[in-house]
This record gives sequence, structure tokens and C-alpha cells, in this order.
Amino acid sequence: MAEISDAINAMPGQAVEGPTPAKPVEVLVTDPKQTAALDAEFKGIPAFTEWLGLSVDFESWAAKLAEFEDRRAGSSKESLGEAVAVALRAAAIDTGAIEGLYSLPANFTITVATRAPGWDAMLDSMPETFKTLFPSQLRAYDLAMNLARSPMGITEAWVRDLHKELCSSQRTYRVITAVGPQEHELPVGEYKHHPNHVRLSDGSFHAYASVDATRHEMPKLIEWLKDPRFLAANAAIQAAYAHFCLVAIHPFADGNGRVARALASTYLCRAAGVPLVIFDDQKDEYFAALHAADFGLFADFVSFITVRSSDSLEFVSNLLGASPRQQAERLTAVLRGSGGLTPAEVDQQAIKLLDVVQAELQRQLGQLSFPTGVNFQASGRNYSQPNIVFNESERYRRVTSPTGQGDLIMGSLWSQSPHLIINLNVLALAAKANTGTYLCAVKLIESGRLVEARQDEMLPLPTAALQFKVRAWVERIIAEALSDFATKAEQQLKQ
Repeated sequence: MAEISDAINAMPGQAVEGPTPAKPVEVLVTDPKQTAALDAEFKGIPAFTEWLGLSVDFESWAAKLAEFEDRRAGSSKESLGEAVAVALRAAAIDTGAIEGLYSLPANFTITVATRAPGWDAMLDSMPETFKTLFPSQLRAYDLAMNLARSPMGITEAWVRDLHKELCSSQRTYRVITAVGPQEHELPVGEYKHHPNHVRLSDGSFHAYASVDATRHEMPKLIEWLKDPRFLAANAAIQAAYAHFCLVAIHPFADGNGRVARALASTYLCRAAGVPLVIFDDQKDEYFAALHAADFGLFADFVSFITVRSSDSLEFVSNLLGASPRQQAERLTAVLRGSGGLTPAEVDQQAIKLLDVVQAELQRQLGQLSFPTGVNFQASGRNYSQPNIVFNESERYRRVTSPTGQGDLIMGSLWSQSPHLIINLNVLALAAKANTGTYLCAVKLIESGRLVEARQDEMLPLPTAALQFKVRAWVERIIAEALSDFATKAEQQLKQ
């Protein structure tokens, strides 16, 4: 993590003025009568007891957490530290993009977060706004991680410190008023000095806590965060509740969403040592779930945070060093599956996922150096019928070729002359049912290991979250194949 922070801190820059969102949709209410009416409209944050018993499926979270703990037990401290650092960088990069503070080029997050070749040049090409805001956002997530590792609970002072760290490079913030945009000085690390109710693009109003009410609501929130019933709850519901309530209060003049996402991360960090990562291309679903929670539909937001938490655990788990244990059976919440798509359209998405995996295999293997006598060969698609053991009772079916015959397979070959051969073949699979969580998958034939994709990760284009998942999965299977190769080569050379 230090390499990226140091690289950015070495760049020329200064505290930035508040950037202009690309499409302003909220107008600050400045009329005294409207402000007074909206002050009265705010009813306070919900009690945590209202969130108990929500109909949310936590089985996927439990399964991902068990798998992560299993792989963590077999991984080195260094491997775990780097895997978590990748997730922290991703979270810190995208948190500002979600708020419209800057735009991210295609593949930027995955390239910079994983320090892939060319990441420094890509970073250098970013506007000054990003170079200035990103280091402070990364430090804020570090602060959340440090709190999670300590026995200290969350306090008001810590929340203000989190805001101070996160917004340390921001001097002003821009608001849209009835007479146009204005720059206001940002009181960093302090609660708001003025009301921040807004009129939305549809003409409706959104009321936050008044300046006076904030002084009562924030202590109330901290008390709920210390309540035994809250402390005994699932980490995902803890993260969702803390996030929602802070945004509902909107205690700061600016930066509330970024603070809320870092605050939510403390609970996932405390439970598993992994931050909560929400990608910029997930913001529509994110804001929709928050909006539903504003109307009392808390389960929608808890479900969103639960899925994102499971995803964060999964790609950190896959980034860890190879483990001798097989991955546990994936248990996830029923979301969107392949509903609305014909079998042929599902096949097309499975083929697209296979192409993503093949490209990533070729990219990673192209960066490796092998000794003389070891060769790698990556074939294109072929439609042969190899002797593949495939249990037809599973939730997937084979993808047929465009001609209706054969299996869609991408094959790779590790070989050492004269006798040693290790195959790395992946098979495209499509979901059988229209109600399953996952739309398609790619299966490593030799081990049966799967990388699975949901419909919302594939359509309309593969998301950043899917790219992270595939990159980590490919890295894992290559590492395991090389480990297997080395073991067999050593045995053969002793003969």
C-alpha cells in the first residue's frame, strides 16, 4: 500500500476546492421557511431494534466468511497483508468516484489496486483532484482498520477524526443553490454549522438532521452502536445500520457518504479483517437501496451491504496464497440469477465470461518467466468432447458450441520434456435454473474449482467487481498449477 501512497504524495498538489459533480441532482435549501419546515420533518434515526428480525439471507455471508477463515489459516502474514491492501486501495479509489468527485477510466481501479503493470503511468495521467483526494481517503480506511483491530469502540470524537482524515486535503465543497453553484468553506472534523437539507431533481425534498438535532442524534447513534443487541448482530447488518444512520443525520457539511462507507468498513474489518468495497459501477443499486431504506425498507439496504461484504471476502480470499483445501460450496442470497434471459442468451454470457478468463490467463502468464524446458501454450476455443467428469445434477449445464456440438473449452498446457504434463483447462458453464443466484461460471476441469458470475456482474458489460474476482481466481489457479508442476518435477528428477 505504501508504494501507491508514496507515489501520489510525491506528485505536486495542494488541497483542492470542491469539484463539480457531472450531473448535479441535489439543490441546497436556503429559504428560511423551507429550512424550518424540513428541520421539523426530520424524525430522528431508527432504533436498532427496528432492524432486528429483518428478512435477509446471511447464509452466503457465513459461507464466504468460513471460506476466508479457512484460506487465511493456511496463508502467510505477508500474503494476507497484500490481499487486504488491494481491497483497501480499491475501496479508497472508488469511494470518491461514487460521489462524483472524479471519474475513473476503464480498468483503473483494478490496475492501480493490484499494482498491475502500468499502474503508475495510469495514476500519473489522473487529474489533480484525484491525486489529492485519494491519499486522504486511503488513510481514512487505514484509520477504520486500526480501530477494528483495537478494543476501543466507536465514539463521536473518532467519527470526527475519521472525517478530518478523509477530508484533510479538501478546503471547500461545492453546493448547488437556486441561484447557482457556490463554494463553501469545509469545516474539517467538525459537525455542520448550517442546515444541509436538499431539493431533489424530481422536486421533492430530503430532510437531514438540523444543526441542533445533530448534537442529539450523533450521541444517540453512538449509544446504539454500543448496545449489546447491536454488538451481537451480524457484521453486515452492523455495517448497514451504522452507514444508514450516519447518512440520515448528515452530520458534516460534506463527505458524509465517504465517512459512512469507511465507518461501515470497521465492522467487516472487525469480523474478518477485510474492508467493505463498493465499486463506482454499483452506485445505482447502492443509492436505490439507500433510498428504499429512507422509506423504512431497511432489508433492501442490509441485503445490498451483505452481498457487497460477501464479494469483498471472496476476492480477498482468492488473492491469498494457494490452500490445500477445496473451496466450500458457495451459498449465496437469491438475487437476480438468469431471469429474463433465454438459454441461448445465458450461453452467450458464459462464453463472454470464458473470454474474460482466457484473456486474464494469457495476461498473467505472459508476465512470467519459465526456465528452459518449461513451455506454456494457451489455445483458443475448441469444441472437442474431452473425457470430463461432470455431475448433471449440479446447478450448471455445459455450454454448447455455436454449431450445437461439443463443449466450449479453453485449454492451457504446462509441460516439461520429456514426460511431465500438467493441464490447465477451463470449461464454460451456464446456469440451469432461472432463479439461481449465479448466471454462469467457468470451471477448472482438473480440480473442479469455479469462478461464478451473477447477471448484474455480466450485463451490460463485465463490472469492475467481476474483473477483480476473475483476476484473483486466475492468480490462484496459476499458483496452484505451478506448485503442482514444481512438486511433480522434483519427484521426477529424483527418479
